[in-house]
Amino acid sequence: MCYTIYIVIKNIYKMHENGTTKCYMEEEIMSRYSGKKCVICDKTFTDSDDIVVCPDCGTPYHRQCYNAAGRCVADGLHASGTSWHSFQVESGNILICKRCNHENSPSAIFCEKCGMPTRMVDNNTVQQSQTQQNPYFFLFDEYCGISPEEDFDGVKLKEIAEFVGPNKRYFLPIFKNMKDNNRKFSVNLPAAFFPHYYFAYRKMYLPMILAVVCYALLEIQIQFEYIKDSSTLIHSLLSQYPNFFEKLISFADSRLWVNISNVLLLLGVIASFIFAFFSNWFYYRHCIRKIKTLKKKNKDLSDIKGTLAKYGGTTIAGLLLVFLLLLPFIALGMAENMHMLQQ
Repeated sequence: MCYTIYIVIKNIYKMHENGTTKCYMEEEIMSRYSGKKCVICDKTFTDSDDIVVCPDCGTPYHRQCYNAAGRCVADGLHASGTSWHSFQVESGNILICKRCNHENSPSAIFCEKCGMPTRMVDNNTVQQSQTQQNPYFFLFDEYCGISPEEDFDGVKLKEIAEFVGPNKRYFLPIFKNMKDNNRKFSVNLPAAFFPHYYFAYRKMYLPMILAVVCYALLEIQIQFEYIKDSSTLIHSLLSQYPNFFEKLISFADSRLWVNISNVLLLLGVIASFIFAFFSNWFYYRHCIRKIKTLKKKNKDLSDIKGTLAKYGGTTIAGLLLVFLLLLPFIALGMAENMHMLQQ
């Protein structure tokens, strides 16, 4: 507090020396005005600039610019009693997030701090006024209020929308938030509970294979635990082969298997966490890579829309493929449950 008073007195003294006592100035935190423009030189402020503001209207200046002008030049604000900050908000140069009150740039679609859609809570653009007329505007807009020409790492949003196909209104805002805020973390419940089916449905075949392998390893771990239980079906089936069965029982009771089992359980937990919270990021990067590859292979972009729809989107065949791969484990699990019910 004492330091702040010292800074104010120091600035007033400097201005008095320069004969500029009409509009007193005080220093502000540089980051508050970073990205804004000095109204005299029209250059953008940076964190390293020496910035002073008018205590009456709040207009920021480079100290050198202000000293050259000799006064605050925002006469209109002084006459109307309006502050610079309020004028910036009203004119659309600053978008205030209604959730966290963060000051965003006028081009921001989502709050840079909390991710709240700014266009749904501000009325300074055409799309925002449409939102006021129709509160469900974003539910019907094909691109969720985002410019279809916006660049996503060398790919246009409209190309991503065409590639995603079904449920694009769910993915586009998530992708926008990931790009603007460099966030990889988001929740995907279908991928959390059924990652192998989810990745197959979205034609993400490498993650699908990894998810299938994880599922198979965990099923094998469960069946090994069942081997030692005489009431289980797997025990009854394998006990018909005494020599092989004794070796399995011996391995299942060994310290090595205990360590392997613990490792498999730990990997299962880690995989479940990754699938639940990073699947949307995997899909975002998959879309970008795949679209770039398709555009590179197809020099004639006249039918790129059809190409993206063909190689993107979803597939039921992928679901059937995963089901067939896991059918032995599914059948064994169902048979095991029926066997237990009959006991």
